[in-house]
Order: sequence, then structure tokens, then C-alpha cells
Amino acid sequence: MESKIDITTINNIFYADDVLLIANSFDEMNQLLEITNKYGQEYEIKFNPNKTHFMIMFSKQFKENRENGKLIMFQNYEVKRVIMMKYLGMWIDETFNSREHLKSRIKLFNMGSQRLKQCGITSDCTSSEVKLCFYKTYIRPALYYGFDNLVINKTQIKTLQTLESKLIKAMFRISKKTRSTKLLRAVNIEKVYELWIKTKVKFLNRLIQFELTRNIVESIIKYDNTSSTDKKSLVMDLIVKTNGKNSMEMINRGNKIMFETNGDALLESKLECVIEIKEVLKTIGDERRIKLNQMLRIEY
Repeated sequence: MESKIDITTINNIFYADDVLLIANSFDEMNQLLEITNKYGQEYEIKFNPNKTHFMIMFSKQFKENRENGKLIMFQNYEVKRVIMMKYLGMWIDETFNSREHLKSRIKLFNMGSQRLKQCGITSDCTSSEVKLCFYKTYIRPALYYGFDNLVINKTQIKTLQTLESKLIKAMFRISKKTRSTKLLRAVNIEKVYELWIKTKVKFLNRLIQFELTRNIVESIIKYDNTSSTDKKSLVMDLIVKTNGKNSMEMINRGNKIMFETNGDALLESKLECVIEIKEVLKTIGDERRIKLNQMLRIEY
């Protein structure tokens, strides 16, 4: 009734008042729920049956058979199966795909930008400093929440970049047919790919910092033959990005990649054209809008 990695057994994950149980069958899950129920009775902990659900992951045959109609019960209630649930702010589905989580974050991102329009975020009279403060504090975090736990592809990165670039241009009332990179450098906002690399490397550093998670990562690399081909594996994602064979190689190479990426971004931010854009951003009104459109216009 667990997920076993080398000698490490994981059948429960607790975070604050959230409980996640892992089992290999309906019977095993019922046993875990019975233990959880007894623990709750002993320590006077109440569980909400309306927020208790289960998912079947990874096994197509298991999903179809449903173990001959067996039920999962908790506190005399039947636990309902769902194909997707929200755990610690992350949307997880039975295929372990990032699409639904990204979809929900994009929706929140767009809602946040629409609400802040009422605060003058798109007004020519609002200073660039205030616009960017609103954006970096209230809007951007909504889009990238949980980014370190996501396995995303190049198409999804491009989609996020297009979405973010369009909104930043809209804040300054700049035409969509203008260059994004120079503007991003001028307002000191990293590209999505750069954020993705930095977030992954920092996540890896946190994993390796603690003995338990470091041992789990090392064991997966050493013993799990499927991790190297599983496109949804976070460990495989980290291995591909860093080309490291163990945790320390991954850390060292990851830090090197992040250093090189930050160096390239720094060089671009010092270009004369970017410095000129920064000066224009210090102005407000029609002057700022007109000059930005002229400086960033794409010539065909």
C-alpha cells in the first residue's frame, strides 16, 4: 500500500491540514483510510467527507476494471472518484498532465489583468513604475504559481511568453506588432524560458538540501529505469535540463546554465537601444506611448 523507491516507502504525504494517501489497490486504500479514521478519533481530528476524493493514476487496466465494483469508504461515506483535483494550489489529473493547471493559471492571470485595468494599469497617465509594480506583485505571480512542479514543453513555453508579452504591451498601449525582447529587458522582466530554467534549478537545490528528498532523487536516478523515458517525470525533466548523471552533477550544471542565462540577459539589458527604452519609460502620457511604438516597431 505504498510507493516504494529503493528502501524509501511513501504511502502518505501531509502538509498542514491536507492529507494525501497512496495505495496500489482499493483494499489497501481502505486500510489506509481506516488507520486515518482511528488516528482522527484518537486525537479528535475531524475530516470533511465532502472534500475527500480519490483518483486512479498510471494504470489503464486498473481504471477500466475498478476491481469488480469495490468501493472506497471513509467514515461510513463512499469516497467519490474524480478525474482531477486541486492539491496545494496545483491542479492534478489522472494523466499527470500540466495542461489543466496551466489553463487555470492563465484564467486567473487574465482575470487579474482585467481587474487592474480599473486601477489605471493601462492609462497613459500612470507611471511605468506603478504599472510594473502592479504587474509584478499581483498579476505575474498568478500565472507562474507552481511553476517549479510543472513539466512543460516548448509549445507551452511559447504560449506563456506570447500571453505575457501581449499584456505588457497592452499596459503601455503598444502595438502587438512590436518587438518584445527589448521591452522585457527594459522593464527588467525575464523571458519565460529564463524563468523556467531558474525556477527548476532553485527547485533542484531545495530538493538536494534535505536528506530525504536527496535520497529519493538519487534512488530514482539509480533504480527507476522508466524515469529516463517518462516525459511527465520531474526527475527526468531535471536530468534533461542539466544533463547530470547524479544530484551533484545536476546541481553544478544547473547552476552553470542559470549563470549563463542570467549573463546573456544582463548583456542584452546593457544594449544602447534598451537603455534608450528605459529612458522613455521614465516619461508618461502620449510621449511615452508614441516613442515606445516607434522604437519597438518591427520593420518589414
